[in-house]
Amino acid sequence: MAESTRRRVAENSLEKGDVLATARFAALQALTSPSSASPFRPEGPVESTIEFHFSERSIEVIVELVAPRGRSPQTAVLSAATVALLSIYDMCKAIDRSMVIGPVTLSDA
Repeated sequence: MAESTRRRVAENSLEKGDVLATARFAALQALTSPSSASPFRPEGPVESTIEFHFSERSIEVIVELVAPRGRSPQTAVLSAATVALLSIYDMCKAIDRSMVIGPVTLSDA
């Protein structure tokens, strides 16, 4: 991602709107209404956190999910993070074709 694009996202100055709010909403939708690609189905409320960390030329998406005991939410977390990244890409692609998504990793922090 170009530094100028990252800066415009951080400053919320893209004409398409608030990139981070859109990415957060998309990630939450992926967590609460998963597609058939994810075996995790929330049964009631789940506690989640979606954060964005900026470096000079990138935006890191951190998704954390506290699932009920015995549930395995890894696929849902990976899906939510990827959907957030795809949303960022989609909203910024008109001004920056140098963007790359990845790596997407899972941490048991």
